[in-house]
Formats: sequence, C-alpha cells, structure tokens
Amino acid sequence: MDLEKRRRRRRTLIIAAALLVIGAAAAWFVMDESLPRGEEHADADSLARAIMRAVGTEEWDDIRALRWTFAGRRTHLWDRDRNMLRVQFDEYEVYLHLYGGADVEQGVAMSGGERIHDAEREAELLATAREYWINDSFWLNPFAKMFDPGVRREIVRRSDGVDELLLRFGRGGATPGDSYLIRCDKNGLPTSWKMWVSLFPLGGLEASWEDWQRLPGGAKIAQKHRIAFLDLELTDIAGAASMPDLLPGGDPFVPLMTRQ
Repeated sequence: MDLEKRRRRRRTLIIAAALLVIGAAAAWFVMDESLPRGEEHADADSLARAIMRAVGTEEWDDIRALRWTFAGRRTHLWDRDRNMLRVQFDEYEVYLHLYGGADVEQGVAMSGGERIHDAEREAELLATAREYWINDSFWLNPFAKMFDPGVRREIVRRSDGVDELLLRFGRGGATPGDSYLIRCDKNGLPTSWKMWVSLFPLGGLEASWEDWQRLPGGAKIAQKHRIAFLDLELTDIAGAASMPDLLPGGDPFVPLMTRQ
C-alpha cells in the first residue's frame, strides 16, 4: 500500500471515529433523563402495596430456600433460615454466613473442591461473592424491600393519568442512593422500571420486567429483563419451604460449618 493510500485510509478511520463519538454524544443527550420529581403521598404506599400483592411478597416469605443463576455467569444457593449462601462463579465455590460481616471467618472459598488457604485471596473472593449476592438477589426480588428503613416511596403522576412509583434507596445494599421508577400493569405487576443508579452513568435507563415465573406458594419472579440492547436473564430458578425440600440429600453447606 503506497503512502497516499495509507493517508486516505487513516483519514477515513479518523472521520469514522469522530462520527462515532458524535453519534454517541447525541444519543447520550437524547436518552439521558433527569430523575423525576415525586410526591411522598399515601398513594405511593398504596401503589407499593399493590405491587407487593401482585408479586406475592407474603408468599415470598414462605420460600426459605432458593436457587438461581444470574445472567448465565454465577449460581446462587440461598438458605434463608440459616442465612447461608453458596455462590458458584468461574472455577470457585464461595460459602458465606450472610449478615455476619465480611471477614474471612464468616466464609469459605474453594476451588476444585479444596479450600483456598491464601488468606488474602480468600478474603477477596468472599467480598466478591457478597457483592454478587447483593446485586443478584436484588434483581431476584427488589419489591420485598420497598418498606425497608431508608427507602422513600414517591408517586409520580404521568401526563396520561397513570401513576408510577419512585423508589429512592437512601441506604443499604452496595450502592445506596439509587432510584427506580416502576411502571405496572393494571393489576400492579411491574412491566418495567427506569434506573438512576451509580452503576450506569446514563440516567433513566429502562429495564423490562417480563417472563414471570410462579414459585411454590404463589410468589413471582421475573426471568427476563431487556436493558437497551442487552438481555439479562435469571435462569434455573427454584424455591422451596426448606433446603432439604429444595435439595434432598446431604447438607450443601457442610464446608461452611466445618471450614474444612
């Protein structure tokens, strides 16, 4: 390739890159939304309770053992009675005592069936697994948290006369300060929400709530979320009244209790 052809190709690449940047900036300004103003009103609490009824929050309380895979990347096994969790990702199995702190004594990290004895590496894996659980369990059922301390519920009146619920999480989780604007169908079942979260720099990014699965007892879990060009799926969802009901046989949390 002669010098002039190389120069023309370089100019073409520079122009294409500039157009891509301009297009991305234009899309940013078009898509980015400011957090709407809501009103703390009794209607907000009423809508929140309607959502909780629609997704079966009371029935959710009866589910004491859960298993699910988040986005095909990591699988959780959660014993809600004993506050124990197993997270499987990459080549690791990490066991945690939830709500008991994040130090190494509260969990065990394993690879290939053997405990990782490097204390620093194990502590990193425990912290990573805890962060995964905070995020992934929130997508499993955030609606059970709507009346938690530090959560503000506000009603947003749309121009078409349909009310939406704005949730502001003032504390808790890995990213306190996140907000979600929930849109529901006529029965109170969420169909989508818009997010103002620290994870995404774009305000008002919308995620669908669809493909609802009913667990034993009636609690519902959305298996699919469409976020822009991304499909986020929760698969292998199963729940039961106890861990032996979910996984008959031996106790899967033996490594956590013995710290072998």
